[in-house]
Amino acid sequence: MKSRIFLIAAAVIVMLGAAAALATPFLAQKIAEREVDKALKQIRKQSTSVVNRGPVSVNLRTWTVTVADVSIQAPGALSTVTIGSIAVVNPDKDRDDLTANRVLFESVRIASGGETIVIPTIDVAQYSGPARGLVTTPGVGRMARSQSEVIAQISLAGVKAPSIEIRDEGSGIRRAIHNVTVGRIEKGVVDRATAESVTLTAPQLSDSNPETDDGIDLTTGEVVYQGLNLPTLWRFYASDGAGEREPLAESVTASRVAARFAVKPTGRIQVTADRLEVAGVRIRPLSYPTAELDELARLTRRTEPPTPADIRRRLLVLADGVRALAFERVAVSGATVEASAGPERRTLRAQVASVEAGPYQDARLDRLSIGGLTLADGNGGRAALAHAAATKFDANGLVTYAEKVGRDETLLSFEPTAEDVVRIAPRLAGVEIGQADVSAAGAKIKLDQGRLDFDAPADVVPQRIAARLDGLNMTPPPGGWAANALQTVALAGLRGSAKMAVTLDPSTKTLSVDAFDYDFEDLGHVTAKGELAEVDPLLAMSTGASFIEKLSAVLLQPFSFTLRNEGVIDTLMRRAAAKAGQPVELYRESTARDAQDMVARLFGPPATDSAQSLADFVRDPRTLAVTILPKSQETRFIDVLQSLPLGPAGIAQTVDVTILYKR
Repeated sequence: MKSRIFLIAAAVIVMLGAAAALATPFLAQKIAEREVDKALKQIRKQSTSVVNRGPVSVNLRTWTVTVADVSIQAPGALSTVTIGSIAVVNPDKDRDDLTANRVLFESVRIASGGETIVIPTIDVAQYSGPARGLVTTPGVGRMARSQSEVIAQISLAGVKAPSIEIRDEGSGIRRAIHNVTVGRIEKGVVDRATAESVTLTAPQLSDSNPETDDGIDLTTGEVVYQGLNLPTLWRFYASDGAGEREPLAESVTASRVAARFAVKPTGRIQVTADRLEVAGVRIRPLSYPTAELDELARLTRRTEPPTPADIRRRLLVLADGVRALAFERVAVSGATVEASAGPERRTLRAQVASVEAGPYQDARLDRLSIGGLTLADGNGGRAALAHAAATKFDANGLVTYAEKVGRDETLLSFEPTAEDVVRIAPRLAGVEIGQADVSAAGAKIKLDQGRLDFDAPADVVPQRIAARLDGLNMTPPPGGWAANALQTVALAGLRGSAKMAVTLDPSTKTLSVDAFDYDFEDLGHVTAKGELAEVDPLLAMSTGASFIEKLSAVLLQPFSFTLRNEGVIDTLMRRAAAKAGQPVELYRESTARDAQDMVARLFGPPATDSAQSLADFVRDPRTLAVTILPKSQETRFIDVLQSLPLGPAGIAQTVDVTILYKR
């Protein structure tokens, strides 16, 4: 009897164990479905998105929960996410947070803002954060900010994806990122991420050149991101222009960069670089939807002229983009640029050892430097530059003006005043170059050092410009007028230095030559200073009838210059005497008397002393000081230019001259 009882008890235990074994997967799946639905419900509640799923399965051996056919559609269908399956390994839930040893996404497709992103697989290690964070993609508009808050709560050990393809049907741009590896992420900030390569293709910017079959192609080798801030990137898509610029990336480095694109009418440009680095990148949300950038790309391909509304919108978009971005440094090393154009495909080739720019923000670039530049034009012309730098580039005034035009606060047809032009125009604090060497068509120019300085702040008038050239060595092309002129003074070229300082005051329309000084070996030393009145700053940008009108308004003011002879006068005298078949001293005396008589005749009795000074200079050429005075207050600069072909007699009709001889 007892044995029977034991047999019955054993049978019951076996049956209960079998029932439990059969029921456990079923119960686990039901629990998993409940938890998945709870998480999806939370996503619906927090983002007001439409969320759907397919079957849920559980693998108890690996403790993996797999959810198939997940789809999330943002409010207004602004973005849609579809995922073939999500497999979560060893999940654990603590309130609204989820942790998992591994999360594997299959067949991910994201459509947002006119772009479609396709990712075959995403493999996430050691996920920790809101369950919603697993399906949080860059939102559009207001949703972008709530999405960024979710991303800021995510931490994980790493992510891998074999490829990411991004297609934009509107602009025709295609991007592909291969073998992506993301390191540790803490609170949405990526410590380090790499991509094996990146490619980008886009149609050509203009349809006006159907003969070219090239669009834009960009490829890179390995790309490395350091300190990439995902919440900042997510907020970029808010399109509300709110907030200050925030750190986006500590650095982005790309190797083996190559770009190729077509230019009108039949040209092509190819750029390569060994390395490209961008450091200290900061951005803020744009003030317009990012889809506007696609619209701009489409507008560039339109053949019909843009409307005033198109122009204003472009100005606003471009100005906002300029202000949204800031960076500490951009550096390029080992760059080559090749440009070909025309039916003969003649190629211009440039090589640069290094280029560095930064810091930059608000249309202001602190410094741009270039090292080791060489140029070849494919026709025998060559140029080399050891180093060059430009400092304090400032286009903020121009961007501000563009914003006013874009907001219709200033009419497109409005012509700014002279003072406005000076305040608006982009400017530099200075430019310097060193060890320049240029040769083309038989001409050669070498320069040891050159410098251009603007010593007034961007919002100050008048503006003063100073230039200096040291170690200048110029040889003109043979057979030209310059070579012939130098041959008359027994020189093959010019060697020396020059400097100049000019001030433009648009409030008085005065252009002052504060200093002009050049000194060339075996030729002479010349200094000059003077003024021109009624100078419109728009003259430099005018063409046609407008240029002639503005040039005709310029009035001559007193000018003075000095000439110190360093051999050129003696050479001219010897050559002229030999040509006339006379002894040098006899020819010199005859020339001195003729010069004295000419000045006295043309300028009258007041010029008696000046005539004597010129004659003394011809006899013993040392230093000559000359002052030029306009005949009247209405003497125009163009009148003086037109009188030059008439010789001394014509010049005497427009100006008076005072001459002083110095030993």
